[in-house]
Amino acid sequence: GLAAQIDVRVAVSDEVRSRLLACGTPESHISLVRNGVDLERFHPSLESAPRERKQILFAGRLDPIKRPSLLVDIAGELLCLRKKADFVFVVAGEGPEASSLRARVRRKGLEGVFEFHGHVEDMPPLIAAADIVLLTSRSEGVPLIILESLACSTPVVASKVGALTEVVDSSCGVLIEPAGGEASAFAAAIDRLLNHPDICRKMGESGRKKVVAEYDLRRARQSYARLFD
Repeated sequence: GLAAQIDVRVAVSDEVRSRLLACGTPESHISLVRNGVDLERFHPSLESAPRERKQILFAGRLDPIKRPSLLVDIAGELLCLRKKADFVFVVAGEGPEASSLRARVRRKGLEGVFEFHGHVEDMPPLIAAADIVLLTSRSEGVPLIILESLACSTPVVASKVGALTEVVDSSCGVLIEPAGGEASAFAAAIDRLLNHPDICRKMGESGRKKVVAEYDLRRARQSYARLFD
């Protein structure tokens, strides 16, 4: 069949590589090329003026697999923890869940802590301006938004799914086990980071270093070019 015609399979993570090996693909037919991010386009913000409200960014397609509805529960829990609306959930993206997400925000009376931007063409300034990037997916590979966030020195709080453990560790973010009560766990992690800007800053610096070392787009392009040489 077709499988016999394939000279090489490219794995973008160790998890994908392990899966290919488990399916019987010979090791010599697998090439590991990690996703890359444009480090000149995605970089830390030069502005350091403190903002009135902390920004928590959710960027991605508003699709059931990304679980955007969980944002509403997290925002409600965070409001209870902080006792004041000194934060805002910035939602960048469109998709089938958009109208139900907006309706849920209205129902819970949380319009004051949500900003809906729809589809955003120029993401780097939005990511660099955020205090935290949030990812609530139930399934992922290595999402580019996570690499882009770390490149912008923005720490991440994300579901512990897919190959995220290969990218995010305690030096640059927080991973939350997908289980019952996870909205509380997400809110507690965000609250802790917002209360400790020094930890946030160190995580951001560490994330940038990690992406520079392992996820530079130029290196990924060179690896793909070598495959065809």
